[in-house]
Amino acid sequence: MATKTKIVQIDGRNYRISELPTMVARDVMMNYPLTLLPKVGNYGENERLFKLLMKHVEVQPEPDKNPDWWIRLDTEDSINQNVSAKGVLELEKEVIDFYSELYRNFRKVKKKNKI
Repeated sequence: MATKTKIVQIDGRNYRISELPTMVARDVMMNYPLTLLPKVGNYGENERLFKLLMKHVEVQPEPDKNPDWWIRLDTEDSINQNVSAKGVLELEKEVIDFYSELYRNFRKVKKKNKI
């Protein structure tokens, strides 16, 4: 099965978001919103989930010189070097929106087919 992707541009850089594996998606969708609640949230768990999400995002460092070169944001260093402090919230929102859209589409198919 082909992996769905989405390209977004933030701060003049291209980011490619890839679909999460099923169990990772479940972990994120069930836990991520709860870790954001003030005084209830768990920042350590939220950070773990954020890093898990970023492992499925790539940045295109030199689109003009080398359009086929993408760097996966799978380490804290790669995130720090390739995502601005300003852009991180926008990227995080784009990633969550992408997964939420996939989840909504799955639920529509499931409902339509009475699964």
